[in-house]
Amino acid sequence: MTDLILAVTLAARRGVDAVRSDHLDVLIHAPLLELVDGLLGPKWRAAIIEGLSISDAAFNAACARMDRARQTLFKQLHDADAVLWPAAPASAPEGLAWTGDPSFISPWITLGGPSVTVRVGTGNKDLPIGMLLTARPGSDREFAQAAVCLADALEDPAVR
Repeated sequence: MTDLILAVTLAARRGVDAVRSDHLDVLIHAPLLELVDGLLGPKWRAAIIEGLSISDAAFNAACARMDRARQTLFKQLHDADAVLWPAAPASAPEGLAWTGDPSFISPWITLGGPSVTVRVGTGNKDLPIGMLLTARPGSDREFAQAAVCLADALEDPAVR
């Protein structure tokens, strides 16, 4: 099952999430390019500019690939109320400049289901280690119940 999840999410992630995100960045945030230099960060500016090159056809094709990947994955997980998955490859980074590597969370967010990251312990320098609890799209009620059960099992007020 883990191999299937990895294959589907990685296949879905390759290009699909980037196309969707960049296209949506343009639709929503393109007017920000008109701001005075320095008010828009370089990463946002670059994403918006790159998104200007994405056609509606490429965007629609990416969404269709994502829909197929979503159907394939959640067909295999039809009996699961939720999936517990590493939130990141390592513990949280120090400071507030960066929230950490999103590569473990991004595919699940792209799949469109509910998700929450819960603290399950600490790693280097007592920084938190998180796990992602996620589920299939449309299962919000069952998912919320699973999240509460996990929080109760962890008995950590920080996850509530």
